[in-house]
Amino acid sequence: MSEKKTSKNIWLHIMGVLILLVTISRLCTIGENTLQGILMIASLVLTALYGFFLYKKPHGNMLKFAMLLFSFTGILSNCIYLAYAPVAYDYAIILGYTVLFYVAGRLNRIEQNRFILPVLLVMLIIKSVILVNAFHPETFVGFLSNFCQPITLLTLCCAYFTRYQEHKEAGLQDAPKK
Repeated sequence: MSEKKTSKNIWLHIMGVLILLVTISRLCTIGENTLQGILMIASLVLTALYGFFLYKKPHGNMLKFAMLLFSFTGILSNCIYLAYAPVAYDYAIILGYTVLFYVAGRLNRIEQNRFILPVLLVMLIIKSVILVNAFHPETFVGFLSNFCQPITLLTLCCAYFTRYQEHKEAGLQDAPKK
């Protein structure tokens, strides 16, 4: 196994461990928004499954489904937040998730996505920092659950960017021969 492939796997395993920690924290803090919590946990589980096991058979559809579920969950989550207390940055985050929904359908546009995905990631990190400052979680679990969305997106981005070529080649092999 080449050193480059090993470093890719190390990054994805680190992200997988973070996803598992975030999943546990979301289970502990599911609270009142049960639908949102269940969808986020499903998104986290799909992302973790992809990061640990499903990547072994390269194909972009699983990554696309993980991104679509994550986008849908993010849009729903931020709409719920807006219903309780309208905050301007939630509108921006909803727009960002809508863009991610678009990106999930166009994974072959990697050059465009190299710009779009990091911008959304920074937006989610800023929102998480704002949440931590606003609610001052008393436990590590509470702190970690605030960073659920950026960690999930970071994991999806790592999977997308590190395995893009493998998925592209698998897609070309799956294409019908003329």
